[in-house]
Formats: sequence, structure tokens, C-alpha cells
Amino acid sequence: MTIGTITARAGQPRTTFYTYFQDKRDLLIRATDPLADGLFAEVTAWLEDLGNREQLHAALAEVLRAYRASSALLRALIEASTYDEVIARYWHDAVGRFIAAASERLAGAGAAPEEAHATASALVWMVERVYHQVAAEDGRGDEATLRALTDIWASALRIPA
Repeated sequence: MTIGTITARAGQPRTTFYTYFQDKRDLLIRATDPLADGLFAEVTAWLEDLGNREQLHAALAEVLRAYRASSALLRALIEASTYDEVIARYWHDAVGRFIAAASERLAGAGAAPEEAHATASALVWMVERVYHQVAAEDGRGDEATLRALTDIWASALRIPA
């Protein structure tokens, strides 16, 4: 999408775009920041509060809801992260915040620090990829997906059934 297309759809002159953004990369990052911050607040509240399975399920459902609501934005960001080093660094840093929080929770559940980080990284990137795929779908498989993710996370975190 060109800047001309963006400004035409927004009903603004091209010069207005440059008043607020340096380039499309800046627009993409600034549009994603509030979403990433909101998701981080939701998930870390659960991670810090040592919630149970139902709370874990609810947190995962909220993240999926946010992914679906912002699917086009996240798809653009994730696609751009495959070829744009700045976007890739931004997304990896954003996801890294989730990994750090999950790693702390895993360490609190008894995992050694290296194991906690590796497991947290696998869990968080797994959710990112799964949600990236299912966010574009119609939602009929959401509950099964959420149950599967809840089971996997609960197992890693040693949360009883």
C-alpha cells in the first residue's frame, strides 16, 4: 500500500501524512503500540497474579479477541517483519516483553532460568503463530484452540486441572 493510497483512504492530503509520520514503517509501529501495550497489560496481569486455569483461558481468549479485532494490522506488521529489519526488531522486542514475563512466571513455578526462558519463548511464539493463523478464520474453532493452548500453558506452568 502506498502513502498515496493511505492518505486517499483517510481523506487527507499526502503532506498531512508527513506531519505525523516519518514513513509507513513509523505509521505501522505507532498503530501497533497501543495494541501491544494492551495485550501486554492483560497477559502480565494474569502472569503476575498467579491465576488459575480459568483465568489463563480467559487471558488467552482476550488476546485472541484482540488479535482478531486487529487482524489486518497484525498481518501487515508480521509480514513486514519478514523483510524489514526495523519492523522485525520492533516486533521481536514487543514479543520479547511477553517472553520475559512468562519466563519469570515459569521460574516462579520452579523452572531453572535457562529452561524458563526457552519454554517461555516457545510458548509465546507458539501463541503468536497460532493466533496469526486463526485470527483470519471465522471463529468456529476458537474454543478448541483455546482449550488446547490452555492445556499446553497449564502443563508448562504446572497448574492443576
